[in-house]
This record gives sequence, structure tokens and C-alpha cells, in this order.
Amino acid sequence: MKKMIIYSLKEKSNAERCKIIQDLFGYVDKSNKSQYIYKRKGKLDGINFKKERNNILYFNSEIDRKRVIEIFKEAKIKFFLA
Repeated sequence: MKKMIIYSLKEKSNAERCKIIQDLFGYVDKSNKSQYIYKRKGKLDGINFKKERNNILYFNSEIDRKRVIEIFKEAKIKFFLA
């Protein structure tokens, strides 16, 4: 049975949302007019999940789900378990 987490960033400013998303999922960093491209890792790298829409994460493993819950609590992200 798949487990789901629904999270919300509505109460955050645009700058905070961008920072949180980059911290969670990672991002591509380009420098010197895109001559150099670096993949920056996020906190959710190494965790097995499926992202559905913008704010829903599905998990097959309860261990991965608990790790994400701890990350969300640490980042003060509002979430719901389903």
C-alpha cells in the first residue's frame, strides 16, 4: 500500500518557497554563461518517492516516509499524512 504526504507552502513568501524547493529537490547551477553546469543535490536525494503534482509525494517504504517527515518538521513545512 502506498503512503502519501501532502505538503503546503502557501504561508511562505516566494523567496522562501524557492529556497525550500531547491533545498528539498536540488537544482541545476550554471556559471560562466552556462559554460559550466553543476547538479546540486537536495535533501530528498537518495529517498525513494514519486512526486505527483506540485505538492504530493508517494512512498512505498515507511522508512523513507518517516525520513521525509523529519526533514519537513526541521524545515517547518506544513504537511498532512494520507
